[in-house]
Amino acid sequence: FADQSHMTRQFKRTYGLTPGRWMALTTDSSRETGARVRSG
Repeated sequence: FADQSHMTRQFKRTYGLTPGRWMALTTDSSRETGARVRSG
């Protein structure tokens, strides 16, 4: 992606929510399953 805003727009078009919202939703459930999302 050319920049972060481009990635965010495409992510929202594809998945129907922003990356930040996705992280908020998956972080809550990952505590229960032990799964972790690694950035970088």
